[in-house]
Amino acid sequence: MHLLCRTGGPHRVAIGGVLGLDGVREGPHTLTVQPSGSWTVRPGVDEPVAARFPRALVAPALHDAHVHLGTGVDLSDYVAYGVSRVRDLGSVVGTELEVPLARRCTDLVPEIVLGGPLVDGTGRRRRFPFAVEWDGPDDLPSLVDSAAARGARWLKLYTRFPTALYGPVVAHAHARGLKVTAHPGPGAFPAAVRAGVDELQHLVCLTPFDDRGTHALHRRWATRRPEDRWPRVPAGTAVCPTLVVHHRLLDEAERGWAFTGHDPALVGLWRAMPVVAKPWTDAEFADAHAAIAAMADAVPDLHRAGVRWTVGSDTPNPGVLPGRSMWEEMNLLMAAGLGKTEVFASAAVAKGLGDSGDDALVVLPLSAFGPGPFPVEPVTAVLQRGCLFVAEHATRVVTRTRYQRSPWLYLDWGDEKGVVAVDSRSQRRFRVRPDMLPLLTALATPTLPEEVTLPGYSPDRLADLLRTLVDLGIVHAVGADGPVRHSEWTPGELAVHAQAGRGGKPRMRARDIPPAHLVHRDVTRTIRLPEPDLPSRSLADVLLTRRSIRDFDTAPLSLTKLSTFLGRAARVRGRLGPELWQTTRRPSAAGGGRHSLELYLVVRAVDDLEAGAYHYDPFDHALHRLQPWTPELHQLQHQLLCRPMVVDTAPPVSFYLASYFRRVQCKYGAMTLSVIYRDTGCLLQTLYLVAADLDLAACATAATETEPTPTFLREHREDLIHTANFALGLPAPNEPNAVDFHPR
Repeated sequence: MHLLCRTGGPHRVAIGGVLGLDGVREGPHTLTVQPSGSWTVRPGVDEPVAARFPRALVAPALHDAHVHLGTGVDLSDYVAYGVSRVRDLGSVVGTELEVPLARRCTDLVPEIVLGGPLVDGTGRRRRFPFAVEWDGPDDLPSLVDSAAARGARWLKLYTRFPTALYGPVVAHAHARGLKVTAHPGPGAFPAAVRAGVDELQHLVCLTPFDDRGTHALHRRWATRRPEDRWPRVPAGTAVCPTLVVHHRLLDEAERGWAFTGHDPALVGLWRAMPVVAKPWTDAEFADAHAAIAAMADAVPDLHRAGVRWTVGSDTPNPGVLPGRSMWEEMNLLMAAGLGKTEVFASAAVAKGLGDSGDDALVVLPLSAFGPGPFPVEPVTAVLQRGCLFVAEHATRVVTRTRYQRSPWLYLDWGDEKGVVAVDSRSQRRFRVRPDMLPLLTALATPTLPEEVTLPGYSPDRLADLLRTLVDLGIVHAVGADGPVRHSEWTPGELAVHAQAGRGGKPRMRARDIPPAHLVHRDVTRTIRLPEPDLPSRSLADVLLTRRSIRDFDTAPLSLTKLSTFLGRAARVRGRLGPELWQTTRRPSAAGGGRHSLELYLVVRAVDDLEAGAYHYDPFDHALHRLQPWTPELHQLQHQLLCRPMVVDTAPPVSFYLASYFRRVQCKYGAMTLSVIYRDTGCLLQTLYLVAADLDLAACATAATETEPTPTFLREHREDLIHTANFALGLPAPNEPNAVDFHPR
């Protein structure tokens, strides 16, 4: 809100403190703002005043030293978070797009420090389309000259810029009054320092090794040991670490690349990035977590070595938001060991306030410079170009924001002591103190902070705790004016769904691969099935007639039809790859050719086949009799087929589908269960199509046993999980249970 306009000045503002060059000075002060935009500050309150902030202090505004401007960035977001100056280090602003300017005093536009062109490799070696085109060393002087003529103050050298040309281009840029920063390529930062670049971008890139790509850099940092001496840079070198980029990148990866709150055009650009284009593996997640910790450990070492820090967010990278992420970056530097006032001075347009000046200012709560991190929220007020803008959040956000426990959160006991909260989407685990359980319970539905009572927590401390829980993903912030969103899924269901896309092992060990051919020891008889010789219909006709039929004729099924059914639907057609892999080719699809599903038949009425339980051998196209007919088999058919189908007549043959799960587990790890479910769907559809081809009645049911109970499984009972059932027989002459459905 535009509270005070410079056109009506001068204005006096009463404030509760000042961040001076010597630190925070609490106590009443008067800030006097002139129509020109200049200001003075002095102790005491000179009445009358136009605005009062008794519980706030005034400080220099922030300077985000690394941004990329464009159509997907809302510049007012920077100002709302107290960022009055941004340095554009690579975009089409200044060339294809005009430099944004504040044309009216109400325009919330920060000062733009134009970074000039982004200079990458020659020709097709450019990574980004907005990088400047050049073909050889002779093009560089004119490129630098044109940048200076446009008003650029910096030149940025990107990863594919040849290290041999660092020296000449830096010298020419300095001669034209431009400073040079480098986003060094693999192992190139020492050459950039020797050439005299003014600043290095991205701590993650400061490795002396030839690591290409985000995952490779994460792996390198993940293996960094405390005794390793890299990165080493000379004292006085300026470094913009951009730690927040990797924190937010990891967060977005753990959230499945949802990109909440970002411009769709940017989201489309990010989804084309190699690091975003596909889900991360467990190893990549582990490397990212370890790399982030290792980079934080390196910050104090570099600080002691004399590095000069500049602070930038690298907005808009995945998950990095204008303005907000500047404060997140500052908090990360503090968490790494730097002092609060030291970090603020590195991030601000000035190290502190004198008695007068004309820099942009921010008004922050006095508590901002107390213990703990900076609040990550819009600032109380901003003084920009002589106008005072007040953030409406100061009076409304606390009452408009409700909080709700993440639907992805479930409690686990695991191997740790005490209760652990697990975010199934990100796989992060949080140990939960007993006093936090009532809070998480209270947040089952959207709740206002004032509706929550937590012993030992003041309202301010509770608000800080809730914001921290939001940043961790444990709690979601819900706008009071928006719809209340209740998850239709339980945490257990969401956990299973989240796990469905994760897992996979980079390498299978031979000793972990079980055989593709399951053998039962206690076989009472083996029946070699006749070779299928029945005619087959066209696929179009089969698809047209495929349906579930729950009513069966009392006549027995012929052994020939049963043999043809099994041969067409489940018989092994051959092996895939070396025998060591134990992968096979079969009629239905299966993840990785693992084919874990075993077919057990409960035979009630088949010509020339004794009633009982059988195991189908898809390699030899044979049935192995495991058990004669017993009341147990009658009960099994009734429980798993008749009751779910709502019929009294049991089918002549029922199939008990069970997965020998270790065949899948050896390859897919944590994804095993989801792969088995998908394989089951593929097999059921194949069974249905073959049944339709043979004019048989068929119906699948999903009534499964949590733990397999049939006696006929014997020694393999602990190795199997039950996934589905399938009834098979001749269709009844009349179908009393047929659904009369006619699509329009």
